[in-house]
Formats: sequence, structure tokens, C-alpha cells
Amino acid sequence: MEQLFHVGLKALVRNERGEILLVGSRGPGSGEPHLDLPGGRMEPNETFLQTLDRELLEEIGLSYSGEPTMLASTLARIQILDPQGPRALLLVVYTVTLKEGPLTLGDEEEVSEWLSPAEAAKKLCFKYDEVFCSQVAALGEVN
Repeated sequence: MEQLFHVGLKALVRNERGEILLVGSRGPGSGEPHLDLPGGRMEPNETFLQTLDRELLEEIGLSYSGEPTMLASTLARIQILDPQGPRALLLVVYTVTLKEGPLTLGDEEEVSEWLSPAEAAKKLCFKYDEVFCSQVAALGEVN
């Protein structure tokens, strides 16, 4: 049987204090926001970086500057439901620097939070594997 999956591109953005940007929305009947790295799924005929740029503009109103650096790729702990059934989700995460300007949340996002790497890792572990979450948490460790 053919393995089908969706590809999602995510941006790990850090501010001058080393905090990581998470964005999200509140689920139906839930007061607690569902937070994730900004990004989303590829559309047909897009490259990874075109997807990343489009999703950043849609979700936070800013594009990246410079050259994004691929940080990790991982299969998500969640699946995407589509008409043919559940599909795996491959997440590709890039470290990016944002262009200057204010964050402007898009239609799908209700909240944004800057969290320490350890706090961000805890929020992300519902979707990302333990290796990635450990990698994010380690960004806050002082050498």
C-alpha cells in the first residue's frame, strides 16, 4: 500500500531574549489555546521556502529575512484527516529571522506567545516527537 502524507513547513522564530514564538487558536469549547510554531501545509507546486514564506505572511503578517536554516524534519504525532482517510504529517522546521515590523495575526490565529525554549518544548510535544522537543528545550541551555 502506498504511504501518503502531507508536508507542513514550520518556522522557529526567536526574539532577542531567546524566546520562541508560538501562535494558535482556541479549540471549540476550550479556553486553553492550542499553540504551535507558525507555519502550515504545502500547496501544489510550492517549494518548501515558498510555503514557509506564504504561511508566515498568513499567520503573523511578516516574512522572513535572510536565508532560513533547516533545523529538523519529523513525523507529527497527529494525523491529517482527508477524504481518503487519515494521513501522516511530515513537519519540516526552519530557523528564521523575521523582517522588521509588528506581528499581525491572521484569520486562523487568535493568540501569540513568546515562551522560553523549555516552555515552548512542553507546548509542542503534543504534535512533535521527543527528539525535536528536546532539541527545542536545549536552545535555552547555557554552554
